[in-house]
Amino acid sequence: MTITGNTLLFFFVILTVIMDVKFEFEDLLFFFVLLVVLQQDKPRKKAKKLLQSLAAMDFSNSI
Repeated sequence: MTITGNTLLFFFVILTVIMDVKFEFEDLLFFFVLLVVLQQDKPRKKAKKLLQSLAAMDFSNSI
């Protein structure tokens, strides 16, 4: 199953407009980064690299 950027954008619009779901700023930022990655050539490889780099980040200094 492939998920295109247009599909993600469609579900985002459904969640925000029709279901009135509220998102935090960090969630929106992650969504748009993921959307941009999926619009690139070879999105699966780039999305995998992005998710691996996010998983390796150190969040220990968060409040």
